[in-house]
Amino acid sequence: MNAIDRFLETEGERTLDPSDAAVLAAERQFDPNGAFVRTMAAHNLVCALPLFLEDPWLHPEPLMQRVQLDVVQRLVAFVSANVPMDDAEVGPVLTLISLRISTSRRELNRAQKEARRVREPPGE
Repeated sequence: MNAIDRFLETEGERTLDPSDAAVLAAERQFDPNGAFVRTMAAHNLVCALPLFLEDPWLHPEPLMQRVQLDVVQRLVAFVSANVPMDDAEVGPVLTLISLRISTSRRELNRAQKEARRVREPPGE
């Protein structure tokens, strides 16, 4: 099971409304493995993704974190382009995801520049 699947199965229900949470709980009684992915709609995925972009789910290794940010950005773009969703429901979440991705990338770039500066010999 990959990181996003583990995340959805352990944290995804935190973002569900009571009726979706009841559906998920019922599905888990039949088969807990992959229940979120089998039963939830695209908007449920989108609404859960901001949590995937913060601790403890945001990968601590810079290269892997960049990959994670890129995967989330591409996933959101694909879902947004191909699945009709209620803009009132997901619009603010999409904005939050975009903000978290931008902030994380900016922090990664700042850390990378600082690491380069520290490695450079003085006077160069």
